[in-house]
Amino acid sequence: MKSLCLLLTGCVLVAGGVFAQTQSITTPPNFASNNGGSAGGAVYFDVSVLQPTLVIQNVDLNCSAAAGTAVTIDIYTCPTTYVGNEAMPGAWTLVASCSGTSLGSDTPTPIDMPDFAMLAGDYGMAIVNSGGHRYTNGNGANQAVADANLSLTLGAAANVAFSGTPFSPRVANATLYYDLNGTPSTVCIQDRQPNSAESSLTVDGGSSANLVNGAAATVDMASTNAGSLWDVGIVPLATSVGALTGSGIVTPGGQSVNVDLSNPAFLFLNNDFTTGGGFPAGGLNFAYSESNYLVSGQMAVVSATLADGIALSQACDLSWVGCQGADFESGVPGGWANPGPSWGLPTIAWTVDFGGTPSGNTGPTSGNGGSTNYIYCETSGGAGNGASEFTLDTCVFDVSSLTNFQLDFALSRIGATIGTLDVYMFTDAGGWGGTPVMSFTGADPTQTQGGTEWSAESYAITALPLGTTGIAFSFTYVGGGSFTGDIALDDVSVN
Repeated sequence: MKSLCLLLTGCVLVAGGVFAQTQSITTPPNFASNNGGSAGGAVYFDVSVLQPTLVIQNVDLNCSAAAGTAVTIDIYTCPTTYVGNEAMPGAWTLVASCSGTSLGSDTPTPIDMPDFAMLAGDYGMAIVNSGGHRYTNGNGANQAVADANLSLTLGAAANVAFSGTPFSPRVANATLYYDLNGTPSTVCIQDRQPNSAESSLTVDGGSSANLVNGAAATVDMASTNAGSLWDVGIVPLATSVGALTGSGIVTPGGQSVNVDLSNPAFLFLNNDFTTGGGFPAGGLNFAYSESNYLVSGQMAVVSATLADGIALSQACDLSWVGCQGADFESGVPGGWANPGPSWGLPTIAWTVDFGGTPSGNTGPTSGNGGSTNYIYCETSGGAGNGASEFTLDTCVFDVSSLTNFQLDFALSRIGATIGTLDVYMFTDAGGWGGTPVMSFTGADPTQTQGGTEWSAESYAITALPLGTTGIAFSFTYVGGGSFTGDIALDDVSVN
């Protein structure tokens, strides 16, 4: 039984909610676009503020970038109107900048940015989107919208912000959220919390990893807050969530909690900061399971500088796929050993191949059932003289996931000097000692190249040692003395 040691750590788990978004105004296309611009392009429109003051809090945009793509949004204003200022960078003032995650075309992507106040009067507004805008061609009827507080007149677009001749008329697909009584905030709320110096968590250098057949992951955590208390929020069997687009939350200090606190499986590692000691944190061990598994988590470190009193890392997702069979179309699966441990002779790896082995009159010409790849033993160059063995070991299968308790594989034995293939079974309860369960010697008289090249072989798994939870198999082949001993396997499964 292998183990997977992870330093996966969890989230700050505090109550909170998204800041108030008291009123909104949406441009007439209502996110039904028929045109779009390049990454980094801008949309332009005029804004008339009809009240003494209001605070712009959030914006929803129609993003060209594919769903899941990180985007950066910059919002600029200029006095009076955008018209005539589209190619004049000096006319514009940056009033807000923030990042978010695109939800794809024709779906409002929420961007919560630093709030900014606008006094009564007329302005030009430009929104620059690193992922590109989707917008709508203007037709006269769709180029103006107003409520009692704001009036929007639309508009134009450019593939390069503040440069060249804009396309006009073009109508931005957007919703502006505002508050007549709000106070501008400098907090930039994001759907996904980023790492910071105070709290950083990565898995394989990023925010997620999908492992196969027990392959290891590198999970790193870091903080400049030496000695500070920390805790872990973990949600088994669930992915992380968005704070604005999912079931996450936003803290009063504007940090995003990206694990689902409402999930019944949610748990604290350190009993709410009481048992973990000071940072740096120790490791968290997850026993590797041969069955599929998924876990999400987010790290929290006590902070003396942030309003929440705690610093959040990004959330990370880690999943792994349990032991799988092999058709060799993508090579030898992760978790398999090729070559496997020696049974007494020097070991040689099996070779994934297609279209026939290099030697004539031996081996198959295609995979089982007309598939492309197979795996075989290349017995040329003395490898088939019986002084070495080819070993191929499967990964460890979870016994609880088996339904038929059977090993199945396709076997090709074509050639004048086919040797002996032995199949061994291993179990954890048996101390991983190998038990011979099948043996094949010599060529299969029913097989010929270009004719019947494969046979279907099976072994019924019975009488397992008491307490067995994991099972694996080894295919070990010793050649029959010459280069015409190229035996082959395909479509290995345990179910």
